[in-house]
Order: sequence, then structure tokens, then C-alpha cells
Amino acid sequence: MARESPESAGPRSRPKRSGSSIAAGSSEFGIEAHRDPMADPASLPSADRPHDPSERFPYRVAAERWLGPVAIATAGAAMLWRTWGTWPDPLIDFGRELYVPWQLTAGKVLYRDIAHLNGPLSPYLNALWFQLFGVSLRSLVLVNLAIWALLLWMLYRILVEIGGRFSATVACLAFVVVFSFAQYDQGYGNYNFICPYSHEMTHGLVLSVAAMLCMHQYTKRRRLAYAAAAGALLGLVFLTKAEVFLAGAAGTLTGLGLALWTERAGRRRIGWST
Repeated sequence: MARESPESAGPRSRPKRSGSSIAAGSSEFGIEAHRDPMADPASLPSADRPHDPSERFPYRVAAERWLGPVAIATAGAAMLWRTWGTWPDPLIDFGRELYVPWQLTAGKVLYRDIAHLNGPLSPYLNALWFQLFGVSLRSLVLVNLAIWALLLWMLYRILVEIGGRFSATVACLAFVVVFSFAQYDQGYGNYNFICPYSHEMTHGLVLSVAAMLCMHQYTKRRRLAYAAAAGALLGLVFLTKAEVFLAGAAGTLTGLGLALWTERAGRRRIGWST
């Protein structure tokens, strides 16, 4: 019987070898399969791995992160020392800010026994501080310093999101040096955050900024609790002063409208793509 020659048998298809068999064959002959080193940096030797700047220079990253807050805190301490005890005007406006909460702690009722033009939140809040820490100017000053520090922290956090750490630091330094402590009107005074002529202004501003910060968190995380907190804070602003409420409501509701619009636009794009 004649043997069939390879030429007459025709072309034969060679079996395909999988990647695992290729790797096994290459390792059998002492040849390692080629791998992209950047595809898996963890497989590289420690000396050849690409380093994260935060890992190579941890002190530099920490300095960049904390330099702005430290500068703001230093400026605040310097302005506090420079202006200590010179914030209120003893004759004009500020006496009401002490008298009304003092009378509330004595049992008087706002709007019935004491004439008042603004909302009830600030007088009763200051009366609470007097109940907790004693009826004195120092008690009110210390509480207002804590409220001012909270406002400064919220401003820095919002401004970092908008423009970065440098611009947030510059803006907060301007707020500390120019607006927080000084008295520029020698005739009337009281235009500062420590002893304001109207606590409804400072309380309303802090609550409005807090409401906008909560709305910002809602736009990022889409959690209903942040939107509910923004609405509750806006309701507290309504209990301070009308003009402050209008400004805070405009900013908060604008943020809510933009958040809902972007969410709806995202759903439309998903619907078109499917």
C-alpha cells in the first residue's frame, strides 16, 4: 500500500494554542511571556514602580493642605488680640442685643412684653446662652466667636470646591481681616461678627451658608438627607430677618433647581443611549 505524501494530503490546519499554553511553553524553555509593566504596576520591583507624589513627598502634600487653614487661623488670632474688647458700641444699637435676651431669661415674653421687629430665633437663642453660661457680655462674645469660626470653616470648604486652596485662603483672609472684627464707623460701630448690631444678620448668614453647603453636598452625593437639612436650615433663616431669608432662599433654591435639572438631563442622555 502506497504511503500518502505530505504534498498530496493537502494543507492541514495547525491547532491554535491558547495564551496559557503559550505561557506554559515559553516557561518550559526558560522564556517568560511578555507583559506590559504599566498594566500592572504592582508586579514591578519596588524601585521601578511609578510613585504617587503623595507617597514620595508626604510632608509637602500635608503642608499644601494645612498651610491655608494655619494662615487663616493665625490671622484670626492676631485680629482677635488686636481688637479685643473694642467690638460693641456701648450707646447705640448693641444694648438691645443684651437687654432683650436678659429680659427673656427673667420671664418676659417676646412681642407681648418686649417690642421686637425681627424674628424670634436670635433673641431666644441668646437667652439660651445666658441661661447656660450666665448673663454677661463675655458669654455672648464667646458664643459669637464659635459661630464665627463655624462660618469661616464653611466658607473655606465651599471656596475650595469653587476655586482651589489658594483662592479660598485669600478670600478667607480678606473676610477675617476686613469684615470680622473691625469697627470702621467711629460714630456707630457694631458692624462686626463678634458684637453685631443685629444678631439676626449674623445668625441668618450662618444658617444660609450652611443651607447652601448642604445643597452642595446633595448635588454631589444625591442623598435626600442633605436636601432635607438644607430646607430645615432655610426655615430657621425665615425666623431671623426677611431680607436675609430672601437672599438665602434665592441661593439655596437656585442650587436645588440646577441639581434637579442636571439629574433630569442625565436621565435623558441615558434614555437616548439605550
